[in-house]
Amino acid sequence: MKTLLVSANRSSVNMPVFPLGLACVAGSLRADGHEVEVLDLFEDRAPETSLAETIAAFGPQLIGLSVRN
Repeated sequence: MKTLLVSANRSSVNMPVFPLGLACVAGSLRADGHEVEVLDLFEDRAPETSLAETIAAFGPQLIGLSVRN
């Protein structure tokens, strides 16, 4: 299954955080044979455009979102 995983965190309060949970999910999906694309929007100046372009180019069947609590 083509899966797009998106790290939607754009906050650097306290410190920037690597999307570790998202990376773990991506690794697990890949290990099971899924095609995975990861999009980290942290430093993206045009996140809506990047998301739309990635969806159009990759054509995911499933999109997962990760946020920082």
